[in-house]
Amino acid sequence: MYLESIFIKYENIQAAEKYFIVKLLQYLDDEISITKPVKFMVDEFGIHARVVSSSIRYLIKHDYCVQSKIKKTRGRSLTKLTIQPKLIELINDCQSLNVKYHRTLIDDLLCTAPLCRDTETGKQHPLTLSCRLLLIVLLSHSNKCGVVRGLGGTMLCQLTGMKKARLKSELTKLKDFGYIRSSVSGLNGEYLLGTVNTVYFLNLTNTRYRNTGYSGAVILFPVNMFKSHEASNLITLGVKARKMKDEMSDSFNAPLNPIFYEFRHYKPFYDDVRNIDIRELSQFFGTKLTKNPGTYLQLKISEYASYLLSTHWKTLIGSRVFHCEYLMSQIRMEALATRYRSRKERGSTHEDEQIELLYEMIFSLAMELALTIKSAVEPIESKVQFKFEDMDFVILPTGLKGGISARSYPSIELHSKNMNDKLTGFYLLNELFEHIGDEDAGMSKKVSLSVEEQYKYGLLTRPNPKKEKYLYKVRELKVF
Repeated sequence: MYLESIFIKYENIQAAEKYFIVKLLQYLDDEISITKPVKFMVDEFGIHARVVSSSIRYLIKHDYCVQSKIKKTRGRSLTKLTIQPKLIELINDCQSLNVKYHRTLIDDLLCTAPLCRDTETGKQHPLTLSCRLLLIVLLSHSNKCGVVRGLGGTMLCQLTGMKKARLKSELTKLKDFGYIRSSVSGLNGEYLLGTVNTVYFLNLTNTRYRNTGYSGAVILFPVNMFKSHEASNLITLGVKARKMKDEMSDSFNAPLNPIFYEFRHYKPFYDDVRNIDIRELSQFFGTKLTKNPGTYLQLKISEYASYLLSTHWKTLIGSRVFHCEYLMSQIRMEALATRYRSRKERGSTHEDEQIELLYEMIFSLAMELALTIKSAVEPIESKVQFKFEDMDFVILPTGLKGGISARSYPSIELHSKNMNDKLTGFYLLNELFEHIGDEDAGMSKKVSLSVEEQYKYGLLTRPNPKKEKYLYKVRELKVF
């Protein structure tokens, strides 16, 4: 019952109180009542007496539990706390939202046993109950690889009982202590992407967990492997088209010959953009594009490329581009704002054709990225302990060099499709990976990474400078 209770949106509850309810249901297992004093629950659950008492009052006030006295022949009478049908119905309504992948890590966060405790703080996890609950909610909504998508701030507030300011503070703590690798903020685009939620990348190998769960290995690429972000190509093109449109008369209708020529080395991209009309393309890009839309667009392209690597590894051959209807349907659903896609006044099939070309451009960029990654890692398959076709890929968000114009320190995380196989460690791809004929080409080596290097590769988020001195001690990650 306790895993389903994570998905319940209680009204007017404190985060610590919900944590207690989850812990109580875990302790009860399939039982519906507990006959123990508050002191026992304080000691057993490792939760302060004030929180235990306020949580019990909340359960009774909202008719989730009923409290009764059991008389004894000797001594004091016992207090019995019984779960009511109202709470059981809420739990049953969440049966379809069960935790699929990270139960072991959630159990670890609910555990108060004195194992793996930090010698300085005396705690297993240096987190408040509120922060633990937030991490439990994120784990329950993440995919196997630890990526949380589609969980907005409002939903997180409802699931944790936190206000927005508190939520922001607790998310920062989870990043500071290495439980969240990184995140890409959501945005509200007028046309491109539309309204999208923040995406979180969880660190399933944080050494404070006693069990690493479905952990993955990380492959680190040379900085010079990628000349630029795929999103930056698309946005640069769009911004130039917008500028050109403003400089020409409304009646002028010309292809992008003066603009797209600089992308001629990017063949799939080049083949698509040369047929797109300036006026049609430019409307998808605002006059002022900040770094964030470019970062999020790159996140989506990387997500699509990760899907191709995970599901079509054998089909990705050389420079061959193939059609994937499922991925195209995803791009059609996500590339443009819903209000724009559903607009009835679009008027002409010509505009629909331009929109479809935009979708094809994004697909081509994702395909090109997937092909580039496969060609880079395929030569080292005999040197590592796993087969790439048996892996799920996650292209991690990376630091940006020069805005959105170029990558710095790219990396990918691999998780076995067989959930019983756990991978660990970092593999650094040799700088000579391009020279296939060289005997050292494509070699990789298992490495240990300092905290500073993990910041560079996007494996950790750099904390506030005031906290960094302390966090250097608690955030060292073991490399196996």
